[in-house]
Amino acid sequence: VSYLQFILPGLLMMGVIMSAYSNTSFSLYIAKFQGSIQELMVSPMSYWEIIFAITIGGVFRGMLVGLGILVVGILFAHVTIHSIFILLFFILMVSLLFSFAGIATALWGNNFDQMNVFATFLITPLTYLGGVFYSITMLPPFWATLARFNPILYMVDGFRYGFIGVTDVPLRYSLILVLVLTLFFFFLCVHMFRIGYKLRT
Repeated sequence: VSYLQFILPGLLMMGVIMSAYSNTSFSLYIAKFQGSIQELMVSPMSYWEIIFAITIGGVFRGMLVGLGILVVGILFAHVTIHSIFILLFFILMVSLLFSFAGIATALWGNNFDQMNVFATFLITPLTYLGGVFYSITMLPPFWATLARFNPILYMVDGFRYGFIGVTDVPLRYSLILVLVLTLFFFFLCVHMFRIGYKLRT
């Protein structure tokens, strides 16, 4: 495949990750900062219903950004789709994963500086080192092994498989990792809401 075909899935996944994360993290943080989150806490909704209500915005924004990048990418590269089901699985699960991660960050953060810690020093470096612009098979053995500990590599690689049908790591590992991380962050968010983590004064 051409280089543009190779990097397009990674660029699309980068947009989805950052959009879903920033949407939920900053919208919930602003609600917490203004005190309007207390209205949700005293409502008859369960914690998971509140979480999903906030998450819908992040997922919708992530998918819209992904669609926009895909439309622009079609203008510059020949786009093929190997498996639509794999594409939908990864874009949905990664949107959910980083929406939940954004909620957890918003509950944890006390100011805007702390809100940017994860996006700037964790998500962005892992994204750029997650095989977006290169195949890990091109790396020296040590760095190729180290790269396999980067969870975003599995998200990008699995999503790329949906387009071109080729992976650097076994697809089942990517599917399992994304599913496990999504469930972990969902239950983490439920737990943080249940105990009122930095919400009840």
